[in-house]
Amino acid sequence: MGFIYVPMKPFCETVVAQILPATRSLLAKRLDEKGLKNKEIAAAMSLTPAAVTQYLKKARGTKTRVLMKNPTVNSLVSELAEKMAEKKLSPAEDMAAFCGICKEVRKQRILCKIHSGPAGCSICMP
Repeated sequence: MGFIYVPMKPFCETVVAQILPATRSLLAKRLDEKGLKNKEIAAAMSLTPAAVTQYLKKARGTKTRVLMKNPTVNSLVSELAEKMAEKKLSPAEDMAAFCGICKEVRKQRILCKIHSGPAGCSICMP
């Protein structure tokens, strides 16, 4: 019996394609709930106003339900939204906050619910 090749996307690709847009969608929603205008949300998130509109209309970042079910991730997104709304973050702190959310997603194996690795995969979180 020979080796069977099973194609798989690297988990980083799944993060970029699924987790990052879902996180941005949740963040845009929280900033919108705080009364920020699309233009302000776009500036805070370094996006275009059109991208913010797509996130708010759920045309982008469709995996938000997976993240919303997790209280820790929800809390991290809410904290980030609060700091962004108050303009209390430097670009480095902003990036670190996103990385913290990504780490939590990996730690809690939320990524495994989206990432379609082979059975018994332990690449994302050994």
